[in-house]
Amino acid sequence: MKNLVEELRDVLLEELKAYEEMLELTTKKTDIISSGRINDLDNITQMENILILRLGQLEDRREKVANNIEKQFNMKDNLTIKDILSYIDDADETKQDIEKTTNKLSQVLNSLKEKNDLNSLLIKDTLEYIELNINLLTNASDQGTYNNKVQKEQSSPNVSLFDTKA
Repeated sequence: MKNLVEELRDVLLEELKAYEEMLELTTKKTDIISSGRINDLDNITQMENILILRLGQLEDRREKVANNIEKQFNMKDNLTIKDILSYIDDADETKQDIEKTTNKLSQVLNSLKEKNDLNSLLIKDTLEYIELNINLLTNASDQGTYNNKVQKEQSSPNVSLFDTKA
């Protein structure tokens, strides 16, 4: 069991590092969104996609290790990490490492959620601003305030720059 628990610790440490990288990218993304650098946003998104694939692989690996621990010791299925840790001696250094890692992982995930919520709000505000500008452009009239009434009636309807909404 010691080897499996150490492997679980190692996987959790790798996941923590990956999520910290994701948090760093998300923080950069906030700056990019605020400054309107679209090309940089595309690059960050591509880097995030690569990291997401890596996190998926780490998650699969962690689940396999947890399943092996459950099978080896005839534990019930779908145990949480806390459940697994309850079977380990409190004096075990690996147990303490796992507890510290899971606490840190929880903090990083909470920070990541907050940053993602902020980015989502910033993107929503930017899209609303763009939509407002498009609406202003499509409703723009090329007629001035002091036009001849006869010309106004004879002229064709307002021609807008765009026919559709983005």
